[in-house]
Amino acid sequence: MAKKPTAAAASTAILVATVQLKGGGVTVDAGAELTPALLKEMGFDKKTDDHDGPAELARLTERGFIKSTTVRTAEPAPEATEFKAALARADAAEQKAEALQQQVDDLTAQLAAAKQPA
Repeated sequence: MAKKPTAAAASTAILVATVQLKGGGVTVDAGAELTPALLKEMGFDKKTDDHDGPAELARLTERGFIKSTTVRTAEPAPEATEFKAALARADAAEQKAEALQQQVDDLTAQLAAAKQPA
């Protein structure tokens, strides 16, 4: 069966904490993704008289406490008909394997009975 050509894998940039970060009453462990919602919750989205969230985010990134990295995004799911056909093939293979295992069990039992002294 010929495979359909697939598009090149897509990717997206994300921010990841390299150390434990605290802000806005939120603690983020090292290795966690800093989503836009989490950055907002931590206060990196706003600038006040005593706090400059965007500048602090830039400083943390410069110092290596936050890294920007690129990750591959998930590929689209196979089409429903392809998926159903693959499931049908898998089910047929499982049934055949069960039938073959039953034959092996039957032959093993026959061999054991034949080896019994008369």
